[in-house]
Amino acid sequence: MPCCRVFLALLAGALSAFGGETLDRYFAHQVVEDKHGVIAPWYKGQNGQFDYRVRVAAETLKRYPWAGKDKAIAPGPEYVYSGRWQIEDSGKIMAVPDDNWSNGDLGQRAAYILGSLIDYYQYSGDPAAFTGITAMGDYLVNSCQTPVDHGWPKMLVSVPTMGTVYGACRVGQSDTLAAKEGKIQLDIVAQVGLELVRAYELFGNVRWYDAAKHWADLLAANRRRDPGVAPWGRYANNARGNGMNGPQMTCPQLLYHFLS
Repeated sequence: MPCCRVFLALLAGALSAFGGETLDRYFAHQVVEDKHGVIAPWYKGQNGQFDYRVRVAAETLKRYPWAGKDKAIAPGPEYVYSGRWQIEDSGKIMAVPDDNWSNGDLGQRAAYILGSLIDYYQYSGDPAAFTGITAMGDYLVNSCQTPVDHGWPKMLVSVPTMGTVYGACRVGQSDTLAAKEGKIQLDIVAQVGLELVRAYELFGNVRWYDAAKHWADLLAANRRRDPGVAPWGRYANNARGNGMNGPQMTCPQLLYHFLS
């Protein structure tokens, strides 16, 4: 106990030493104090700083560079095709050259883009959100599904670490991650599917709904039915029909991945 008291006394002394120092600015904003001299929120707009932060994120996406037909399979914001970017001190946004392996985040990136822009539109009513939602939804359905003769036909290639960046997604022949070939990660398929259905509810684009429903139907049809065996693996087999491989997931685990 005495050691604890000594430690707390030293800590209190250290904090008091720093506590007396005040600054005129914190980060990019002038200090604002309340009537008691306590630092107070600097943003006075509606809903506090939340609106400000949402607007900063939205305006960043609006200023994002555009990938035209000379670069991408279909015109759209660069964030649809690549998750790598940088911003200069001047505020200029640039897409950083990407590669196939790094583009394996496409499925999760698509779910986040669709979900966040839908939420942003519901919150703000800003129709600028429509551009990103439409570009991403069309890219997934038009260019990121397996061929019709695949063991999982017309399934989303949710981890496309193979193919051409800014182009069509491709699924590989190897079921091992070490091969760095395109994969069908089932939990991410479902994550994207949920957001694509929400996008359908907003736009009424039946092609998006049909694609998401088809992915769900494939998951249901190809589940393992043996008692005591996990219904799903984490990955759809690339080379062997409609089987699965990787860590096995139970129904609660798969639902957790779907909803996370």
